[in-house]
Amino acid sequence: FALASAREAEVEATSSSTGDDDGDAKQTRYAVMSENALHDEQLGKTFGMVFGMYRDASREEDANRHHGEMFSYWMCLRLSDSRELARDLRTLDACVMSTPHVRFALDVHRAYVDGNFVQFFKLVESERCNYLHACALERHFSRVRIDALRSMNAANNTTPMTFDEIARLLRIDDPT
Repeated sequence: FALASAREAEVEATSSSTGDDDGDAKQTRYAVMSENALHDEQLGKTFGMVFGMYRDASREEDANRHHGEMFSYWMCLRLSDSRELARDLRTLDACVMSTPHVRFALDVHRAYVDGNFVQFFKLVESERCNYLHACALERHFSRVRIDALRSMNAANNTTPMTFDEIARLLRIDDPT
């Protein structure tokens, strides 16, 4: 599947759907989009700063309008660390947990942990997955594909599959 162009991503990363975005949310979106160029430690500091501001502003009305979105990107980046995610999820308010962004990230996490590569890639290709979610999830594609190949090998070792079929199942654009 093809992701949006870099220019479209930059526009999405630096603008809000409502047009009244705060600067920190914009910076965090840009950091998610640039995740491959940033070291995990720096990305963690960026999210830590944003989540700290959400905690500090929790008493203000409408202060956390982007908290669910930011937390969902954090979840998508940290799929392989279930223990850390569980700890962080326990600290979330119910209103943040019920946002569509967090629900999406929970569904992706479930597919990842269950080893359900078909569901994982269906979620990535769905309307629920925006460009920034895809950027955050891309780091896990190799692991999901390797695990899927191991499963297919164990289950289908007597039934040969073509490279094209494997590429289609694993959402690899160019099987050559």
